[in-house]
Amino acid sequence: MTKKALMDALVGAAGAGLEEVGATDVQTPYLRIAQALSPQLKKSGSDFIEGLDQGDIFNTVTKQFWKSDEGVTVLPVYFQLKYNEWIPRNDGGGFVREHPHDSAEVLELEQRRDKRDTTMQSGNDLVKTATHLVKIMHENGALETVILDMKGSNLKRSRGWNSLMSMQRHDGVLLPSYAKTYTVKTSEVTGDQNSWFEYNLTLKGDIESLEQFNDADELRKEMVAGSVQLAPPATDKALPGPAAVAEDVPF
Repeated sequence: MTKKALMDALVGAAGAGLEEVGATDVQTPYLRIAQALSPQLKKSGSDFIEGLDQGDIFNTVTKQFWKSDEGVTVLPVYFQLKYNEWIPRNDGGGFVREHPHDSAEVLELEQRRDKRDTTMQSGNDLVKTATHLVKIMHENGALETVILDMKGSNLKRSRGWNSLMSMQRHDGVLLPSYAKTYTVKTSEVTGDQNSWFEYNLTLKGDIESLEQFNDADELRKEMVAGSVQLAPPATDKALPGPAAVAEDVPF
């Protein structure tokens, strides 16, 4: 059997063996920053990623990573602001549910003077999360869908990115978020006698092809229609930085 014949056979059996695999049976890929306490940096742990350093950005599923000063190129497709409730890490951790923006819990959280205080009356954490659905632009031309979410001190980075995207126009017409590609790097920040890494997002250039546009546009339409939803990870072992400015949820 030739290689072409084999590939034709594989394509002809597309999806075979995966018929009953649903959204709850697979992991959602997230991009994360390796912080000082991230288990991905612990050599004796099962989550260890060889060659990963503090500040690097890694894919939670594939374990691929990008150096902090080189970054990863992404195409932003969709944005949602979420308020997610988590069980604290010391109590076992885990996602509880998403709260509506007009819920009493969210309104009370937004009125707090200390924005670092996310503890609810139940003892769980209610975390404001800027959730960006993006396509990683791999060097070989492949596109990979992942979630880039920002919390704590990184919320201001998200607001800056949204502002930058809102400035992209042609003849006065606001372009879609996926008209441009962006480079995501990290930079070290210090405060309260601690140091951690935050995202640093810059405009890279124009989208390269109609195929890439169609790919992103179709995903956005699925998001708007509700056929695709941005669900938080069932577990998240990427430990946060300092609690007061955690990049990741403390659970």
